[in-house]
Amino acid sequence: MNFARSMPHILYDETISSWLFRSTLKSRSKLQVETDQFLANPPPVSWGSHLLECEDWDFDPNTGLSETVIEKLSINPAHAYNVFFKKREKIVGWNRRWWFCALCLRADIAKGHTPGWRKNWCYRNSIICTIHGVDLQRLLITPQLSRAWDAFLQSLKSGRLDESWSCKYHLRFRISIVSRLANWKRKQSVVVIDVFDSLYDIFLLAPVYNGNQGMALDMFGKTIPFVRNKMSNYHNGILYGAELAGCKARFASLMLAGYLMGVIGEQDFEFAENKSAELKIWRSYNPEIIRAIKFGCASAADYRLLESHLAGYRDLGYIRLIRAVDDYLSGY
Repeated sequence: MNFARSMPHILYDETISSWLFRSTLKSRSKLQVETDQFLANPPPVSWGSHLLECEDWDFDPNTGLSETVIEKLSINPAHAYNVFFKKREKIVGWNRRWWFCALCLRADIAKGHTPGWRKNWCYRNSIICTIHGVDLQRLLITPQLSRAWDAFLQSLKSGRLDESWSCKYHLRFRISIVSRLANWKRKQSVVVIDVFDSLYDIFLLAPVYNGNQGMALDMFGKTIPFVRNKMSNYHNGILYGAELAGCKARFASLMLAGYLMGVIGEQDFEFAENKSAELKIWRSYNPEIIRAIKFGCASAADYRLLESHLAGYRDLGYIRLIRAVDDYLSGY
């Protein structure tokens, strides 16, 4: 798809900032001069806890960059929204979109394109590449406009693989779980999806000032947060947990949330346990999942925030969810 003859072809599911970066590499690009001012990182808009929030060049059509591009190329705003700004899931901050599929980037090169960044990698629950069915990898440097090229160069270097996690049977299992949950969510109401997404975020609670953290962070082995600073409160821990978590923790959180909503069964945990020594150890200490559920609260204010995130959960009729929340709250 081309908006202008001098612009590069838009890759499938590509973000607008990736497309613009690739366009600046073409000497005849119509936007090469006009977008020079945007070639640094997006301008900051606020600080959230210890983390910087920037303008979202990829999903917000009202930024200065987006408006300039739409005007200079005479793009229909509605068309631009459908091509670039429309999203399927909740997203992470622009400068924390560091998960990518190496096979997608290599496929771009093989087709004669500069590598492009995909929208599908920007979601809070991104774990598996929907095209190639492989685990996403993490960019090890600060994301820039050139992140797709940086990620491609990084992917050329051999890295250490977790053999048990990379086992084809375990990978197929993760793909099936992610697909099952995605298909289930498509059929649910907004209220149900909001509760599921809240559970997912809470189980990935970033370490907070009192040492609490999401229970999903340790299910498949101890993990080290990508940002070492602890969050100042429960709200920020929920807000940023999914953004800072690795793919193992994200998958664990999907399983926990799916279990409470009745989509994931005991047999799924048993299969995963047989493939993961870390999960087997975790299950040895937590044989009954419902009783093991922890939401990371440490104060009355935290409990009120938890209840607001799960508002209406009783009316949904998910027995496991009701039991887990009631058992947890009854202890305080």
